[in-house]
Amino acid sequence: MTSIGNPVWAALDRRTYARVTRITKPAHPKRIRAPLEGKAVISDRLIEENSLVVDGGRTSVDVRIPWYRAVPASCIADVSFTVDGRTPPAGSVRVELNGTERRLDEFAALVEEQWFPTDALTVSGDLEVESGTEHLVSVELKLFIPYIVTAHGVLMIDERKEMRMTANSVRPTEAVR
Repeated sequence: MTSIGNPVWAALDRRTYARVTRITKPAHPKRIRAPLEGKAVISDRLIEENSLVVDGGRTSVDVRIPWYRAVPASCIADVSFTVDGRTPPAGSVRVELNGTERRLDEFAALVEEQWFPTDALTVSGDLEVESGTEHLVSVELKLFIPYIVTAHGVLMIDERKEMRMTANSVRPTEAVR
């Protein structure tokens, strides 16, 4: 635990004061292992497990927001996926959010629609994938965080994750109905 010393009051002028606090020892003097070692972090959820779905000549995968708060849909700068190193043609890629499927370039105008951490973004494209077999899925997401502005502009996070999963012919939630 951090030990904080007594505050020191420094006069800037006769009417204004600034409070300065001294930290007497480091918060973590010696770490035995990395702080997140063996722990799940938000970016580990980028790809929803068991979400690779094959429907005719189209393949889709569910993507989770790697952030702890909702962001406007207009903050989705780019999202792409590959299966076994193969990428669907750019013109065939569609993104479904909140039950509506759109082209990626349509998201820039969606300032009123939100992407919540509890909701998946389904990315699909024309890609032939064999159902029932295991594949290596890779997802890359570029997302602006509108309420964090740095000297370089609005923060953009660029997350990438790979995961092995079996392709399903129907969504796992549809199979239980």
